[in-house]
Amino acid sequence: MFDPTLLALILTSIFIGFLLGRWQPFSKKKTTFQDENNLNNEYFTGLNYLLNEQTDEAIDSFIKALELSTDDNVKTYIIIGRLFRRRGEIEKAIQAHQDILARSSLTKEQSFQVQLELAHDYLKAGLLDRAEALLLELSQVEWSQKDEAVKSLLSVYEQEKEWQKAIDLIMELPHINVTMAIQTGHYYAELANICLQQKEFLQARQNIKKSMAFDKRGVRSNLQLGLLEYKLGNYREATRVLQKIARKNPLFISESIELLEKCYEHIHTQHGLSTYLAYCLKNYPGIAVIAATTRKIAASQSDHEASQFAAERIIQHPSLKGMDFLIENQLHNIKGNGQQLVLLLRDIVKKILAAQPIYRCMNCGFEGKELHWRCPRCHVWGKIEPITGLEGQ
Repeated sequence: MFDPTLLALILTSIFIGFLLGRWQPFSKKKTTFQDENNLNNEYFTGLNYLLNEQTDEAIDSFIKALELSTDDNVKTYIIIGRLFRRRGEIEKAIQAHQDILARSSLTKEQSFQVQLELAHDYLKAGLLDRAEALLLELSQVEWSQKDEAVKSLLSVYEQEKEWQKAIDLIMELPHINVTMAIQTGHYYAELANICLQQKEFLQARQNIKKSMAFDKRGVRSNLQLGLLEYKLGNYREATRVLQKIARKNPLFISESIELLEKCYEHIHTQHGLSTYLAYCLKNYPGIAVIAATTRKIAASQSDHEASQFAAERIIQHPSLKGMDFLIENQLHNIKGNGQQLVLLLRDIVKKILAAQPIYRCMNCGFEGKELHWRCPRCHVWGKIEPITGLEGQ
């Protein structure tokens, strides 16, 4: 498939070639016929290379044409630099953008555009300090691509895990859209994580509250606050916070159910847990809820009734995880030759599950076994969720 960047370079080059051939200023018409012919030859040679996908030769021809031209041709240099960057030739991309920056004829807008491209080159090269310095300047001036500069600078702060810098940058903006509000919520959640690990619980609570304020529909802050209350021994408050997840995003019930069971063990009452599980079972009967309810029935009634309940519910809502749970739950009841067959079936199911992803990004489709709050592929915050259905919950 033809590269869109190459197509853009072709069209830009054709346009510039047309301008050079037709709209030369009066002062430039003193150029000799031989010079014009050389310039046009270089453009057409470059176009021929592009059409044959000989990218290196095409770039060389266009650079020669640019040297012959007295125009700035900023856009063409930018496209050439992008093409180098896309091909992984970062040093050439940096050189191309630095060369055009050295020109004294650039307007402020053109200079900002080239600096933004150069910052992207530095990012690609892993030179985060240089990229940060450029982007910080570009995010503090008013120009047409300021939003892109801010977005790129946030990306740098995310890679450096400079969460407070990222928050400060967003707070300086005149308007915070929904996407940036969600990002800010996750930045505060990242700070809360650090505080939880360092047992700075007061600061952790403050960051979690700020996270909730920015990302009102997100469940991450509920999971964090539930864990914080559990660590502090506030078990009833932890259950209250965790049970809100079912109404915010029921897909994350599976992420909270284990901690919720531990909280109720400390409270020494199961009534609240029974009510919550009954609500979830009616509205969101995933395997995590079925398994928790099965354990509760086994503890309060009998193993036989628990096994019967699990079998009935998993038949109604089949999944590989459900089958795995059912096999483990029934294995001790199976004797004789049948046990070997069930053990073989268990091993097959476990191998299938081992190869299956657990989470999926709703933005780009990335799948994995670990819950990332920021997608590793598309870098969007808060779009990864547990997979449901036959291969999920």
